Amino acid sequence: MILKRKSDVEMTTIDDEVVLIDPEKGYYYGLEGSSKYLWEALNNSQKSTEEIIQEWTPSFTNSATELHRLLEDAVIALREHGLILVLSDEK
Repeated sequence: MILKRKSDVEMTTIDDEVVLIDPEKGYYYGLEGSSKYLWEALNNSQKSTEEIIQEWTPSFTNSATELHRLLEDAVIALREHGLILVLSDEK
């Protein structure tokens, strides 16, 4: 799956929390945990879920299965709010 941030969403960081502002909807979102790490991993570029897992692996003590589950949960959460785009569903 190829993912990308929605381009018009603005971001700021408060302490360890990432706060996103969607000017189109007028909503604020606070990101923590895997959603925060996914947002940071996309860093204004498109990436595959496998690339993200490879980036996360050295930084986390979770098993590969757990990392895939955390990433899947983060993708679902950010997609529900329209904060990321799925450019390709190919695996």
